[in-house]
Amino acid sequence: PHSVSPQEIADVGAFLGRVLPPDDSCKVQLKDPGEMSIKELRGAIAKAGLGRQAVGLMEKREFVELLKQHRDGKL
Repeated sequence: PHSVSPQEIADVGAFLGRVLPPDDSCKVQLKDPGEMSIKELRGAIAKAGLGRQAVGLMEKREFVELLKQHRDGKL
């Protein structure tokens, strides 16, 4: 097992604060679920661990709603 000291965590945080860009233009923009294909929706739902909630869904709008709820923190 590895151990980490609070000072190491603080050092990493300070380093990341120096090297990462401060503006929002470099943030990853998530694709709007309404613009995704069914294949993309299924992949995003699987990656988010929502496979059980997606069982029985048939319509694209249902997949879109499930993913939107997850992203909004409602699930």
